Amino acid sequence: MIDPNTDAEVLEHYYKKFENNNKFNCFEKKDQEDFYLKNERIPEAKAAFKINCFENSYGPSCHRFANLLYDEGLVERDDFIKALQFGCNGKNFSSDACALLGMLHDPRPGQLFQKGVFLEDNMKKAVEYYEKGCNGGAPQGCHNLANMYNRQGNSEKALLFMEKTCELGDRKACIFVYNVYAGMSKHFPDIKPNKIKEEYYKKIVIDSSSG
Repeated sequence: MIDPNTDAEVLEHYYKKFENNNKFNCFEKKDQEDFYLKNERIPEAKAAFKINCFENSYGPSCHRFANLLYDEGLVERDDFIKALQFGCNGKNFSSDACALLGMLHDPRPGQLFQKGVFLEDNMKKAVEYYEKGCNGGAPQGCHNLANMYNRQGNSEKALLFMEKTCELGDRKACIFVYNVYAGMSKHFPDIKPNKIKEEYYKKIVIDSSSG
């Protein structure tokens, strides 16, 4: 039984260790025993994240709880939305929750909109949440801003946020930026090749592949 009075950071620390112990990604490794263990323990993790989110107002747990609901097919749609709202707006906010919350106000990214999880078409709110997520270190927030500026035809700002997405550890974004500066991309044709930045992002791509 999870004690709701447990300190939020202690609870989060325990369940982060639980995640790192491959209980959530074991199915990808096709390890049958771990897969069964995963399914036996998911309800326990889900309950802990939910308590730590809604009762302890701990943003990272809200994001993890929302991820579990997403993996289950978003059957608990209202809890998914509530978790993202708690996760982004609480005192211990999650930048990842903010990036996802922005998508509930922006149908353009598509993933959540296509699954029927949407609040309203409000780009002002979407940008507010994307920026909060991006500034807090969520690659998805920066990536969504890059896509938005690209749709608006602002190549310089779009590329700037793709660079930030890369700097936050998104290797695909790094490859994209490298190709732009190397003159090998059909995107952003108004951006001139830049040898210094090409070499900089090439190194990041190479280093990330060997890490």
